Amino acid sequence: MAPSHLLRLLKRIEVNKWAIGMFLLTFISMGNTRVQAAEATTTEPDLPEEVLRSEILLDGRSPFDGKRLTATEYAELQQEIEKANVVEPQIALKIRRLVGMIKLRKFIKRVLPIVPIK
Repeated sequence: MAPSHLLRLLKRIEVNKWAIGMFLLTFISMGNTRVQAAEATTTEPDLPEEVLRSEILLDGRSPFDGKRLTATEYAELQQEIEKANVVEPQIALKIRRLVGMIKLRKFIKRVLPIVPIK
């Protein structure tokens, strides 16, 4: 009988070793992530919104390559981007007129509901 009790005791010890090892591994890994998260969040203090609104921006960054630009260069670049993004609609004249007539009809129905327009 003694050997079976010893075997059970050894199995419990092995299970406990495994459980203790897993606990220590989890504890150590959680400790490391907390330290890393704390280091990542303590880089710069947050500025209040009132301060951010009152700051005058004297420079900017290019949206293409991230280079620093002066205020005038940034404004010129924004104007060039706006000019490049203007696209004329490619709709047929007949459809444009039809849409205009539908909008006019809708407006008249709303303003003068007595007039029978179908």
